[in-house]
Amino acid sequence: MANTKGLDKVEQIYRDILKNENNTVEKEKLKLSWGGEFEFDAVIREKGKIIEIHCLSTANCINISNKLGSSKLFKVFHDAQMMLLTECKKNILVFVDDQFYTKVLQEQQKGRFYPSSQIILKLWDLRELENGLEIRNYIEEILVKTIGEN
Repeated sequence: MANTKGLDKVEQIYRDILKNENNTVEKEKLKLSWGGEFEFDAVIREKGKIIEIHCLSTANCINISNKLGSSKLFKVFHDAQMMLLTECKKNILVFVDDQFYTKVLQEQQKGRFYPSSQIILKLWDLRELENGLEIRNYIEEILVKTIGEN
């Protein structure tokens, strides 16, 4: 398994963006309906109640062979399933890579991914951030390092 521990910094930046004076946003393990727990990248609470769960995908959808990375798509399906096994009604998958976002959105529109009433898909456009290019380069650097680890 590739070591993507460096991406924790990116997840924290994302959580910080979601925070406001009315909520808390933390990386958190939640109980699943069939038992066990799963750690989500961002759990948003207002007045102590969970209102949203976010899973952040920093992966590119194209693998080193310049093909669609099916294992990456399976990971997104897995994260979505884990969200649906919680009591939260607003589940959001967030993508940094626009190609990956577009691919999953197409799958959703074709009925081959959970409907938007269950899983909301969003693109985190780093270009909108002042330090977005720096964050994008940091993500790429981490992902390049992990290629040799698989």
